[in-house]
Amino acid sequence: MTADPIETQTESGRPADSNSGLMHANAALLVAKAIQLGATMGALVILMRRLTPADFGIAALALVVPEIVTTIHQFGIPSALMRHSVLSQNTVRRCLRVSARKNAWCLSVVVLGGALLAGIYDISELGLYALAMAPAVFLCGVSSVYRGILENQFRFGVVAVSQAGAPLVSAALAVAASFYFQSAFPLILQSASDLLVRAAFWLGYGVPAARRLPLRAQSDTEVFEDVTRFGRELTWSKVVRSAVNMLDRLVVGLITTPTGLGFYTAARRWSNLPVQEVHLATLHPSVAWLVRSGSNDMDFRSSVRMSTVFPMILAIPACAWLFLEAPTVVETVFGNAWLGVVPLFRVLLVAAVCRLPVMLMSQVYYSEGRSREQLRWTWFEAAVFSAAILLGALGDERTVAFAYAGISVALAPIGVYYAAQGSRAKFSDLIVPWCVIMTYSSVAFGCSAFGRDRLSGFGSDVIMALISAAIFLVAFFLLMLVTWSFSGLRKTVLGRHP
Repeated sequence: MTADPIETQTESGRPADSNSGLMHANAALLVAKAIQLGATMGALVILMRRLTPADFGIAALALVVPEIVTTIHQFGIPSALMRHSVLSQNTVRRCLRVSARKNAWCLSVVVLGGALLAGIYDISELGLYALAMAPAVFLCGVSSVYRGILENQFRFGVVAVSQAGAPLVSAALAVAASFYFQSAFPLILQSASDLLVRAAFWLGYGVPAARRLPLRAQSDTEVFEDVTRFGRELTWSKVVRSAVNMLDRLVVGLITTPTGLGFYTAARRWSNLPVQEVHLATLHPSVAWLVRSGSNDMDFRSSVRMSTVFPMILAIPACAWLFLEAPTVVETVFGNAWLGVVPLFRVLLVAAVCRLPVMLMSQVYYSEGRSREQLRWTWFEAAVFSAAILLGALGDERTVAFAYAGISVALAPIGVYYAAQGSRAKFSDLIVPWCVIMTYSSVAFGCSAFGRDRLSGFGSDVIMALISAAIFLVAFFLLMLVTWSFSGLRKTVLGRHP
């Protein structure tokens, strides 16, 4: 493999300047994620004014099968490729053949699913929209192999550009199309073009990177077998997790009104947003960094703490402030009609914060290749969550939310403890940073609530929310700055890193 400056190894096996490399990669991907969310939300506002609710309904039906397929169409290959320091063109070609074969099945599923839905709902456009989405799904799935090569070489700047550029291009195309087509076509165009632009970025930068790899390596067969095994088990984990994530909404839809289902669905989506988006943006850089952390166990444990503290510092304070200002945020952003979502939103925020350590342990599973253990935990977690959700279904959407939150709190330490068994990382490597950041956030929450109460009536609800955010941030970072000046606490949280 050709040398990259960021991959230059120190004597201990750790990448040179690894701290700054991880921070730069995380920062780039978080900026890209912010651009992605901004472009998507901005286009949505315009499209909602240009198109009818019926157009959105047809697009939602047309995208059901493609959205399910795109959760698995990479088949874990990019994540598996990140784990190996020695790749060859031969291994890449074999991975491409496997990916092409499996994505051909995905293409068939999208086409047949669209035809089936067109027959069930008697909407002929669904079949045509499926035909438009199928090539995009296929190309994006196959080209993701090259994304794995880029991430293997720690070129997350290119990945960030693709994540930011694709939503911008697709949003612009959809808005432009909405002036010419008063149908669901602009929404389908947005989804298809997003996948195609990502594929173009990965191919444009990944193909030259693959050509610079050696033609063959002694470990080709071993690497390929590990990639296929890891990818298969990771895909099953995603399938099981996706099924459980849909179960609570299906149950709520059976036991309550459409309005209650709308409130619950919105609360689940918004409460997961800070945690999920930060986790997804920082996952692959953290995995690539942990793979390069060397054979020393203490270095690896320190790397785990460093790679988890950053997303915790972003996600936990955001959730704490949203819990405090939920009524103002919901009313300002979504309107008075959505105020009924606030109680559910707050309950599910607690669940999201407690699930964060378990989500972050996935980077340890990935970096150590322990996909089988992760799959076992996913099956266990799915069974427990399913039982809790069905028990909560004896009431209404509120009891389902409390059941989901309660089991999230109970499973958090169990999940981290299980992941630490057989790993170089220890239970304390995630729990200690989580407890410290939670303590900081709790103190900042109290300061913000006290300041808001004292300044009540100073301005509108929006002004008060901004003031409470300022108080929260000042209290949080001042507390962190003061306490981390003591090297003992800093080493407790970050391990051996200075």
